[in-house]
Amino acid sequence: MAAGRISGRVVGTANGQPVAQAQVSVQGMLLGTTSDLDGRYLLTDVPAGSVEINVRKIGFAPKTIINVGVEGGETTELDVSLENVVVALETVTVTASAERGTTRAMLDKRRTSDAVLDAMGSFEIKQIPASDAADVAKRMSGVTVSEGRFVYVRGLGDRYSQTTLNGSSLPSPEPEREVVPLDLFPSSFLESVSTQKTYTPDRPGEFSGGSVEISTKELPERFSASIGVGTGFNTVSHFRQAPNFLTYQGGGKDWLGVDDGTRGLPQYVEQQLGGLAGNRLPADPQSRLAAGPEFPRQFNPTTETTPINRSVDFSLGTRSSVLGRDVGLVLGLTYNDDYQVRENEIERKYRASSFDPTVPEDRRVPNIDYTFARGTRSVRIGAIGNLTVLATPTNKISLRTTFNRNTDDEARQYAGTNREDLGGPVRSDRLRFVSRELHWGQLSGEHQTILGSRLEWRAAIARASRDEPGLREALYLNSTTGDPNDPYYLENVGTSGRYLWSKLTDDDQNFELDWQIPFVLWSDLSGYLKVGGAYRDRTRDFAARRFGWSFLGGIVEDIEQDLTSDNIVGGNPGPNQFAINEVVEPGDQYQAFDRRQAGYLMFEIPLSNSLRAILGARVENYNMDIESRGDTVSGIDETDVLPAVNLVWKLRPSMNLRAAYSGTVDRPEFRELAPFQFTEAASLRQLFGNPDLLVTKIQSVDLRWDWFRRTGELISVSAFYKHLDAPIEQVFIAAASTAYSFQNAENGSLYGLEFDARQRLDVISSLLQDFSAQGNLSLVNSEVNVIESGTFVPTNTVRPLEGQSSYSLNLGLVYQSPTGATEIGTFYSRFGERLTAAGGSGVPDIYEQPRNQVDATVRQTIAGGLRMKLKASNLLNAAYVYTQEANGIVQIQREYKTGVSFSVGLSHEF
Repeated sequence: MAAGRISGRVVGTANGQPVAQAQVSVQGMLLGTTSDLDGRYLLTDVPAGSVEINVRKIGFAPKTIINVGVEGGETTELDVSLENVVVALETVTVTASAERGTTRAMLDKRRTSDAVLDAMGSFEIKQIPASDAADVAKRMSGVTVSEGRFVYVRGLGDRYSQTTLNGSSLPSPEPEREVVPLDLFPSSFLESVSTQKTYTPDRPGEFSGGSVEISTKELPERFSASIGVGTGFNTVSHFRQAPNFLTYQGGGKDWLGVDDGTRGLPQYVEQQLGGLAGNRLPADPQSRLAAGPEFPRQFNPTTETTPINRSVDFSLGTRSSVLGRDVGLVLGLTYNDDYQVRENEIERKYRASSFDPTVPEDRRVPNIDYTFARGTRSVRIGAIGNLTVLATPTNKISLRTTFNRNTDDEARQYAGTNREDLGGPVRSDRLRFVSRELHWGQLSGEHQTILGSRLEWRAAIARASRDEPGLREALYLNSTTGDPNDPYYLENVGTSGRYLWSKLTDDDQNFELDWQIPFVLWSDLSGYLKVGGAYRDRTRDFAARRFGWSFLGGIVEDIEQDLTSDNIVGGNPGPNQFAINEVVEPGDQYQAFDRRQAGYLMFEIPLSNSLRAILGARVENYNMDIESRGDTVSGIDETDVLPAVNLVWKLRPSMNLRAAYSGTVDRPEFRELAPFQFTEAASLRQLFGNPDLLVTKIQSVDLRWDWFRRTGELISVSAFYKHLDAPIEQVFIAAASTAYSFQNAENGSLYGLEFDARQRLDVISSLLQDFSAQGNLSLVNSEVNVIESGTFVPTNTVRPLEGQSSYSLNLGLVYQSPTGATEIGTFYSRFGERLTAAGGSGVPDIYEQPRNQVDATVRQTIAGGLRMKLKASNLLNAAYVYTQEANGIVQIQREYKTGVSFSVGLSHEF
């Protein structure tokens, strides 16, 4: 009979740290190995059947695991935990089933961590209907996701969360934010996603809501390769009687999510004016006439049948000996091409009188009332390449690389009434292509050195970019009769007949060093000293150019039909003539420089056999400058001292009580400080920076009780409180009804409770031994005190923090057959009402209303390495609803549905 393998990880029970150079052997056979720096081990050529495994290391109680089943040609997973001791004890003997658990590694990480931590590993990620890291994160306790990619931890907005990839910080491709969108990371690449909710000094100082830590796969136990294909459809987007997908003529590389130049700047602007950051278009007729004919003339979307969604993925992992060194390689590629239609989406804007009970109901109409239709093609490409070399069992070098591209190609139309500044029925067409990319590479080392100390270092270089080439928009108005059936004429306003090209690059280089030195204190109790430092240098470049056609209003009914070469002129246009102009905003070009240096010192001190304290502080210097067209327009230079204390009381081996206190900061982002007006890239609304913004100071207190009842089971209760001094809030400017700015509120507070549980259902009946349930509930309340100043007149001076949900609930029920061939999961989620935009001048705040979502997955092994996965998302198709309310009057500000999505995938593992 063929032999098998046994692989796993050896960790210490006290703190979950990996145990290197532990001796792992098969009882009664000349088969053995030692664990590496990460505690991992691999036993090969193990005879099929039931064997006993012995694990030994000086300083730990030896352990024997019996009844370890091995199948020929297969790998048995077996993680082992060793009890830290000073005096040699008798061998502890346990069964394999007691030592093993499908989610044990992640729960052990949570149980033994220095901070309050939630984690989800690759096994759990496969069970849920998750396509990216954002889908994974929103299943965790206290985490909600906005816009499908921005994470809110414990009710704090995305600005209060940070993201690391394999321990290194990341740049952002978002022009108005420093936050990293988690939809950039395909779920198939993830080894784990964890959220650290209490601060420790080895983390960057901008730690408020929490830190999302993404780890990608590395160092496989054996050779494996898989290839998969998939397809899917949506009930709103596909199989409709009439074609309903809005699109337009793109480029030959759209299927790769990259523009081939079809949407690029006109040749005259590129060559004669110097491109995106070049000289302004001269106003003389000769220059305008030379440039005009080169601008694209397609403005109108076309309609076609929605193509079917499709996906392809490939992965390869291998581990072998090269020149006597253990080498692991992981390669992966994923490709998704999805099509989505959104119809009958309404968006409205109300004035304060719409909420006045003395105004007749039929006159409480919105100033702006639009109905939208969108067709969006989304291309997602991801690639990963990780190489790990175990030079010795105590020295590991890793090279990790990641590439991600997310592109949205959208055609959009809206029609409705604008009573605010246009005065009649309007309709609009817009064509837009936005590509976001992340290139990331990291070289890291882990070494066990003198006195059993552990030295880790990480050097990373990354570039995040956002490219938006050739946005086109046309706005038509019927201001003569007001009858929607009468002709509409191209309106001569800033958003009509216009183009936008923009490009952002965010370059990031960072280096981090951590040195952990163990020591023994009183009563032979062990602790550690950890020191380290970090350096980070970011440079952001942004440039945009805006052009628009000048023409006579009230004449053109179709810009695409009338915009011919014969009708383009250099001087003042006459009837049905067009002349190109450039529109310049101060914020269209800027550079930002962000430099940070930090050092920290922290201790783990055992106060008794069951109580340990992790305490220390971080000193972090932050220097940021913003330059626009060669002039420094704003900046920050300050040094912060950030303390943290975490207490862990082990009430029993399976039960912990934690308490924590920390002081952290939230710093203004680049564009929030820029003292000029700019157009937001995502929504195209007007924003004004505020160079007087202060750094927010945050104090946090946490308490958590965890009970790890049985393998893979958990009951947890957490409480937390945060005080924010001068929190940064986005505010509505009364002087300009569509403009926003930023302000330090006076103060804010946030407190809440979290409940988390995972339970195998065999406690109810043996018939349910293959079922498990999971759930988490967060209850959060916040309050911020904003200040009326200048043009900012808040409707409510006391309100919740923006983006904070009053509650979030996640439930899941999972079935796994005894052989693991069949897995079925159903998942439910709901979040409470949350503020999305603060109102001003009597106009109420805008709140997103709660909605229910149900998802389901089925994974089935068909034969050999062939597997099938079925996924259904948003089965209830509940509407997204945003409302405004005052004086008992509720108005719907925005509403849409996304439909139910179904997908099927086939994969084969070799």
